[in-house]
Amino acid sequence: MAPSLKVTPVSPIIPLDRLKDGSSFFANFRPASNSSENVGRYQFTPGQTAARYPQVAYATGYYLSSKDIDTYSNKLSKFALADPEYARQLEQVYWFGSINSTNRSDYDSASPRFWALGSGTGTVAGTWLNISISVLPASTPLIHQARFFKLLASSFWDAGTAWTFHGVRPADPTWTPLLATPAHPEYPSGHQCSTGAAVYVLEAYLGTNFTFSATSSGAPDLGARTYPSFRAAGVEAGDSRLYAGVHFNKSNVDGSELGYNIAKHIHTKHFKGITFADAL
Repeated sequence: MAPSLKVTPVSPIIPLDRLKDGSSFFANFRPASNSSENVGRYQFTPGQTAARYPQVAYATGYYLSSKDIDTYSNKLSKFALADPEYARQLEQVYWFGSINSTNRSDYDSASPRFWALGSGTGTVAGTWLNISISVLPASTPLIHQARFFKLLASSFWDAGTAWTFHGVRPADPTWTPLLATPAHPEYPSGHQCSTGAAVYVLEAYLGTNFTFSATSSGAPDLGARTYPSFRAAGVEAGDSRLYAGVHFNKSNVDGSELGYNIAKHIHTKHFKGITFADAL
C-alpha cells in the first residue's frame, strides 16, 4: 500500500510570513550630498530623486539572519579612491561603457540590453528562474522541483539584502554611459548577486558543463543566446554591466562571489547539500 501523505498548503503561509520581513517598510534613504566631504560616496545622478529598493537594507533574510548576511558583506570592500586599481577600472568603464564606444563588438554592445532586465521585465532573477524551468529534466519529481526553486528563490532574496555599501557610480557630467545609471549604490552589483546565486544552484544540481539557450524578456528582438555553461552566462551577465557603463568590474566579480557563497551556505546548511543525483 502506498504511504499516505499529509499535504499542507504552503502558498498562503510563505507570503503571510514574509509580510513581517521588513521589505515593505518605508526607508527614508538619502544619498550623500554633493560636497568635497562626500567624495567617493554614492550620489544621485541628474534627474534621480529616489533610490530603488533601499528598504532591503532593513529586511530579514529568508534563511540568513542580518548577522549572517553582515558576515558575508564584511568580507567585501569597495574601492578606496586612492587605490590605483580604482583609477584603472574607472578608465576601463569609460573605455568600454561609453554610449559612443568603439571598443565593444556588436555582440558585446547588445549584451547590456539582453541582461538589463529593468522595470517591466522579469528581472535578472526572473530570467534565471526561466532558465531553470527550461533546463530541469522533465522527469524531476514535483517535490524535488519545489525544493530546487525554494533554494534558488531564497538565495536570490538573501543575497539581495546585502545593501551595505554606498559606493559611488562610474558617472561624470562629461561622459554618457551606454545605459542609464541605476538609482542605487554601485557596490556590489545586485545583478551579479542574483546571478552568482543562480550559478551555484544550477551547477550544484546540473553540473558545470551544461549547454543551454536563453532569451531576454527585456530585449526579445535579440533572440536566443546559447551558452556552454551556467558560469559562462554568469560571466557575460557581469560583463554586460561593465559594457553598459554602470558598474566597475570589481563590483561584478564581488557581487557574483557573494551570491554564490550565500547560495552555497543555504544549500549546505538548510538543504543538506541534496541534489537531483540524491533524489532520482
